[in-house]
Amino acid sequence: MKRPPPEPVPGIPEAQSLRLRMVCTAVYGDGGWRVPLALGLEISLNKLYRLLHDKRSTDPTSIAVCMIELMAAERLQSERRVRKLRKLERKMRDHFEHAAAAKAALGKD
Repeated sequence: MKRPPPEPVPGIPEAQSLRLRMVCTAVYGDGGWRVPLALGLEISLNKLYRLLHDKRSTDPTSIAVCMIELMAAERLQSERRVRKLRKLERKMRDHFEHAAAAKAALGKD
């Protein structure tokens, strides 16, 4: 007796091309995502074009795994950028507070 196919996950399209588009717009925004996506997936632009137009020549599972790894890597990079920005923001606030205090001490309001 065959098992019934698993239920689709809500919000995740069945078509691989739609999943690729969903991931790349989430990671890279609406424009200019094809080259970074191809680089992130380590495939050629030609292969990406075929995938986006459902002319598959690649195992969909391997592309799905690559997309998950790409999202994880981009999330980590984003978290690193946020930490660097927070550190810079604190330094800038400290600098401006110090400059304002020095200015006030000299009586230059």
